[in-house]
Amino acid sequence: MACLVSRYEDMVADPAGEVDQIARYLGIRLRRDECQDVASQYTVARQLGRIRESRGAPADSSTAMAFATIPAPISMSTTSARARAESGVSSREPKWR
Repeated sequence: MACLVSRYEDMVADPAGEVDQIARYLGIRLRRDECQDVASQYTVARQLGRIRESRGAPADSSTAMAFATIPAPISMSTTSARARAESGVSSREPKWR
């Protein structure tokens, strides 16, 4: 049975491309503009806006926009073995099934 692997770094670098990959895995054909539309609906800022709205706060808060500009964390593949050891994080890559 085939499995889908989607990396955080790929999602950040090319959200529309990852939407396309997920859709193809599910057997759904989307045009590039449809993939871009889906990706634009699920940005960090929009997701935070939805959360704020569900809690009764305005969706266009500056907090959501500030959070959306925080750089992505360093991936485990680029983190040094020493840093992983100091943080207590396992050096083994996760196994996805």
